[in-house]
Amino acid sequence: MEALSRKIIELASDALAAEDLYLRESVSSNPCYSGKNGGLLLINNERFYQFAIARYLIKHLRRPVLVESQYHDLMVLREDGAPEIVVEMKRWMTAQGNVELRGIKEDIEKLERLEAPIGLLMIFS
Repeated sequence: MEALSRKIIELASDALAAEDLYLRESVSSNPCYSGKNGGLLLINNERFYQFAIARYLIKHLRRPVLVESQYHDLMVLREDGAPEIVVEMKRWMTAQGNVELRGIKEDIEKLERLEAPIGLLMIFS
């Protein structure tokens, strides 16, 4: 189980690095974005991260992956369809964190009530 958790974290990191590079290249070749910071910071939307990671996991894991299912951001299923790993994700983009802390607390509470063997909380900033 721990090996799968680590693999998901590594793949999520690879997915966001690849998406960041793609967006930076796109911004640099599009004059209407002149002077703007490219990469992932261009799209301030947590769901964008969820789908970028899910797309990458679907390609690299040999397990079913669900996004925004059963009130969780992402789930990796066992062959029998039961959740094996549940992932909650949060973007932390403000300096004070007041908005983010409330959502992180809610996600921790969700993970505490899990029926899956493993719950992961990924925080991006």
